[in-house]
Amino acid sequence: MMTTVDGFPIQVSDTGPDKGSVVVLLGAAQRAPAAYDAVCDRLHTASLRTIVVGPDPRLTPKSVVGILDVLDINWGVLVGDREVQATGDRDLIFDAIANLVDNALKHGRHGGEVVVACENIDGQALVSISDDGPGIPPCEHEHVFKRFYRLEQSRYTPGNGLGLSLVAAVARLHGARIELLPNTPGLKVKLWFAPPTG
Repeated sequence: MMTTVDGFPIQVSDTGPDKGSVVVLLGAAQRAPAAYDAVCDRLHTASLRTIVVGPDPRLTPKSVVGILDVLDINWGVLVGDREVQATGDRDLIFDAIANLVDNALKHGRHGGEVVVACENIDGQALVSISDDGPGIPPCEHEHVFKRFYRLEQSRYTPGNGLGLSLVAAVARLHGARIELLPNTPGLKVKLWFAPPTG
């Protein structure tokens, strides 16, 4: 339990490696913090530290940034809606998003910023991943989703060119749409899911 800068107690779980990048999860009201254990375990295998902040309607971006300050995390970007629903295979969607985050971390600027946002826009679920690295030239956009395709500048970084082809396959399976946009600097990848049915 921690006390926020606004003076109310909140449950915070800090797990995973001590060094490296951090993923902050804001808990949903209908889920116990333990419901995020499986997701956190998968993120830990990718050497990512996880912070799960329990649900509370009084929570504001200022209070979350205060929590990050206490945990000595010197940056945090809070974007999105509390609940974003998409119909599909949870594991496949997780793998697609994990691949996009991994690409942003690998190919973004050293010491740069990666922003993951979930939003509801016109009834559609939108997941976007942005970085402030070199980006992908527009003439390469249609090629990067091919299996084993690598950009010239990424030839000497770890990987085999399958990550974005996996993302494209998961998107096709779910009827989702992928957009690659300049982030000036960097790249923004948007994954649009159709509104849930039923």
